[in-house]
Amino acid sequence: MTTPSSFTVTKGLVTIEALDQGTGPVIVIHPSLARGANDYDIVAEFLAKAGYRVIRPQPRGIGKSNGPMDKLTIHDFAADVAMVLDHIKCGPSVIVGHAWGSMPARMLAADRPDLVRGVIMAAASAGKLPPGSTEKPFSRLRTEIDGSGDMSLPESKRLEYLQTAFFGPEGNPRLWLDGWSEATHDAQAYARMHTPVDEYFCWRECPDSGSTG
Repeated sequence: MTTPSSFTVTKGLVTIEALDQGTGPVIVIHPSLARGANDYDIVAEFLAKAGYRVIRPQPRGIGKSNGPMDKLTIHDFAADVAMVLDHIKCGPSVIVGHAWGSMPARMLAADRPDLVRGVIMAAASAGKLPPGSTEKPFSRLRTEIDGSGDMSLPESKRLEYLQTAFFGPEGNPRLWLDGWSEATHDAQAYARMHTPVDEYFCWRECPDSGSTG
């Protein structure tokens, strides 16, 4: 078993902690809404054993990562990842964005294509609705997703939401009862609602992009 180390990078008012594991070509994993890098401990272990260096930045508000949390955009969260990659000077890397994390992953490819070899979107929203649709963007399962990390709700209700939004009938929702940051949730939700999709929906401009899930 390879044990991850960690380091922090500071620029101005922002400090980002990142977990660092393995050696080889770099794969960056950006976590889901209000979640931290440790959700991917098992995935990172497999990737490290396969010959990759896995970098997992912690979003602001989680671990040792901190900085301004008000009125952030997806550009800000992408810049946090860029700060880490600039620090380790690893060249273009594969960026994995899980669910909400797919937004800063795409934005990084748009804002800093020099850092991105390819983008993998795991369990990600398509990002855009068909022309003429009256559906609100990112509205499906919104109550369940947001409620999963709402610590003011009864545990039974949170388990119900977790089962529906993330785990399905065969999964164990108790795995995600803990590990939520409400401050990170609020900052990321604001960024999602206040960043135009076209600013990071860059399929034609971002080479080697791909989607899964």
